[in-house]
Amino acid sequence: MRRTATAAALAVAITAVIGLAGCSSNSSATPASGSASDGTVRIAANNTASSLLVAVAQEQGYFDAHDVNAEVTSLADITVIPTLLGKQYDIGFSVAPMIINAASAGVGIVAISGNDTESDVPSFEVAGRDGITEASQLAGMKIGTPTLTGNINLLTKAWLDSEGVDPSTVQFIQVATPNMVDQLKAGQIDAAELQNPFISQAEGAGMPILGSVDKALGGDYVGQSFWITTSDWAKANPELAERFRAALDDAASWISANKDEAYQTVADFTKVSVDVAKQSPISGYGTAIAPATFSTWLDAMTKYNGFAGAVDVDSLTVAG
Repeated sequence: MRRTATAAALAVAITAVIGLAGCSSNSSATPASGSASDGTVRIAANNTASSLLVAVAQEQGYFDAHDVNAEVTSLADITVIPTLLGKQYDIGFSVAPMIINAASAGVGIVAISGNDTESDVPSFEVAGRDGITEASQLAGMKIGTPTLTGNINLLTKAWLDSEGVDPSTVQFIQVATPNMVDQLKAGQIDAAELQNPFISQAEGAGMPILGSVDKALGGDYVGQSFWITTSDWAKANPELAERFRAALDDAASWISANKDEAYQTVADFTKVSVDVAKQSPISGYGTAIAPATFSTWLDAMTKYNGFAGAVDVDSLTVAG
């Protein structure tokens, strides 16, 4: 596969992380290329409400009902997940830009399930510190982002562009999501890319919400998060992958019908109070993947991040 210098550098970095992962205490676990005959699936989730599907599927017994022996670990830094698949984990949470970057670097991963759907409730919003009330004020400012290569950051750049702010004039600083509000209060950053339930924390602290970035790539909603695995694992475990999706489908139905109870799961999983969780309306969840999703993200990466890697977007999802 042809790679640019950027993609080649990323490949080197990924190889290094894989080497470190192989030295961890979990490196003796069954590799992703093997068949998980006992139904065991080691899942790497993220530590926000975005992973509510998996949290509910585990808590409500849907994994057990579909013969999935789920072992769920919550990670703060999702950028490492693609490199840990086949080592510590079998399935992991990820977002389109990271999937595309990994694929361009030669990492064989595929999305086996969607995770979110269109909703009237914004999933991602940008909050400003005291005194920042308009997007136009962000030129030359510092914006906290969960990751410099993730979907929220790319959506924020597209949103800034639509608001007349050149994204290249903004300094993006990686900040752990639970620390965003404190960083805003301290004046370490001028704005923050937030997701639920941390949006309500910012609002409760009096931080102005500058805008929602969910649909910044166009009028149509595009999938923003996915559950991924290695190509080898997907080929070796097609039935287990189907059972995993079925458990998530059941979880999505349960969330839709049990919002009050779902808030408790959000609170437990993200380690915030139930009152804080309830201040952030639960958005939509589902496993479908729209055909044009990765093409839309690839176009945005090319425009806003200067991405020039060679990626076959049709190879990034499992048929069905």
